[in-house]
Amino acid sequence: MQSGAGDAKVREIVAFTATYAAKHFALEESHMARVNCPVAIQNKQAHAQFLKRFGEIKAKVDAGGVTASVSIETMRELSTWITTHIKTIDTQLAKM
Repeated sequence: MQSGAGDAKVREIVAFTATYAAKHFALEESHMARVNCPVAIQNKQAHAQFLKRFGEIKAKVDAGGVTASVSIETMRELSTWITTHIKTIDTQLAKM
C-alpha cells in the first residue's frame, strides 16, 4: 500500500485465492474422505466458510475497490487461516 501497488496486489491476491482455494479444497476434501480422516467434515465446513468470506471480500472489492480496511481484512483472513485451519485441521491429514 505504501508503494502505491496495494490495489493491484489485493485484487491479485483475492482472485488467486478464490481460484486456488476452490481447486485445492476440492482435492483435499476428496482425499480426506477417501482415507476416512476424522476431521473431514470439520474441514469441509471450514472450507465453505473460508470461500464464503473470500466471496464477501471479493464483492467488496468489486463494488467499492480496494480500501485500507479491505486490505487489512484480506490479510487478517489469510493469516487466521494459516494459523488456525492449516495448523490444526490440515495437519490431521498428515497423520493418515
